[in-house]
Amino acid sequence: MKKRSLFSSGIIAFSCMVLLFAACTKNNSAGTSKQNALKQTTDLSDALVKSPEFSDFVKATNNIVSAVDFSAINLNDAKAAKAFTAAKPALTKQEYTQVLQLQHINPVVYFTNSSIQQKAVKDFQGKYKLSDEQNASLWQSVIMRNQSMFTVNAKLQLPNISGLITCLTDTATTFAATTAVCIALKQIPIIGQQLYEACETDAVNTLIDNLMGCFGF
Repeated sequence: MKKRSLFSSGIIAFSCMVLLFAACTKNNSAGTSKQNALKQTTDLSDALVKSPEFSDFVKATNNIVSAVDFSAINLNDAKAAKAFTAAKPALTKQEYTQVLQLQHINPVVYFTNSSIQQKAVKDFQGKYKLSDEQNASLWQSVIMRNQSMFTVNAKLQLPNISGLITCLTDTATTFAATTAVCIALKQIPIIGQQLYEACETDAVNTLIDNLMGCFGF
């Protein structure tokens, strides 16, 4: 079974670097040590997993992945979607809807559940007064340690192959982790919205690439 890169480490690494840079430029960051930041995110891992915000995020992510029409995704449409997004530095909602349609993701399901994802990440951050970089690191690490929560309801009869199920689970988890970091980027003053849009567009394109890889495209 052919696999593409199942972990968009470049996106997440870049996102975390931007978050770290933003944190270092804040006036109140001088007295915050890396050790304290790491301890705080580690201590909150259990709280995040058991939180209603995480439950909402997991359900919303699974809804988005399940909204992909697996029988319709193809290389030509995926290339067209990536070419369209590469040509435009920013997309309107109507243009992003076109991208979703090219990637055969139900736009109504996507936008509805994307809003739930964003609210979950932001609400948890506010509840525990986390910085952007702490929030991104926490969500990413917790998601990657709880892959079994991210499932794929493909709405079609899948062959009973353990490798395929594992690949689909990895793909859904990768999308979840990347999206959580993208949402954390959105909170950065001035440039946050622009970073979020670029990051999330890349996350959607990577999701479809990885799904096609699972099916051997």
